[in-house]
Amino acid sequence: MGGLRALSGLFLRQLEHRKSLWLIVGLVAVMILVGYFVDRSMQTALEQGESYDVATRRARTALSSYTEQVKGYAVALVMLTAALIAPAARRDGTAQFVMGLSVSRYRLAAAQATALALFLAAAVFVMHCGYAIAARKVDPLTPLELALGWVGLLVPLLLMAATVFSLSLSKPAAVSWIVLLGLPYLALPLAEALMSQFPERTTVRLEYLVDNLQMLFPSHQDVVVWPRLSLGLATSPAAHWGLEWTHACLASLFWVALGLWMYRNLDLGSRTPTR
Repeated sequence: MGGLRALSGLFLRQLEHRKSLWLIVGLVAVMILVGYFVDRSMQTALEQGESYDVATRRARTALSSYTEQVKGYAVALVMLTAALIAPAARRDGTAQFVMGLSVSRYRLAAAQATALALFLAAAVFVMHCGYAIAARKVDPLTPLELALGWVGLLVPLLLMAATVFSLSLSKPAAVSWIVLLGLPYLALPLAEALMSQFPERTTVRLEYLVDNLQMLFPSHQDVVVWPRLSLGLATSPAAHWGLEWTHACLASLFWVALGLWMYRNLDLGSRTPTR
């Protein structure tokens, strides 16, 4: 356990040296701006003669809009960070150095994953606290919501990070982005748009093929429940949300298993310690 802690600290320092921690500083700035604009929206409505209830409702709507944008930034943060940590360790020789100390490749990967999880936990903590501060006047969280609400954001992001990270264990970051972003969000929708140009029988077969391929790619953003743990269940049927969670977990498990299998057969190069 102590060895894993030391290795995780090594990769956390690597993230710091690569200026990745500035992303968390950026999130702090973003949440401060969100709080400012929400307060400003409320004050402007009150200055225009609106009632307190109307002003609060407008500010709550603005806060909800800003929250959706922040969630989009969180997804981009995960995709960026999770795909970089393992390839960077291979490129600068850290992986070879660690394995030269008789550390197994899977222990190395576990240390990298732990560092990534700690980084994401810190980022989600900043986002959730920032939301709680911004919502203190217009949509305050109860202590229970404050304690549990961050789970609805952290768990899907960790699942997404595991998916991207596992593939990047043996592939460059660009390949991970192309496979997990380019295919489901660009290639497959483009294929659907071009289906009308084919004969009807061919179109039906292509639709089956595209539908089956889409099942391989998890949609983690569809299962994010934040800032309140009950938000998703209040706006959609619980059974439907459960099916989305099941799909996201199974699809992620497929990519994690595939990534670990490819990592098992990856030649990491010399295990001689380097400077």
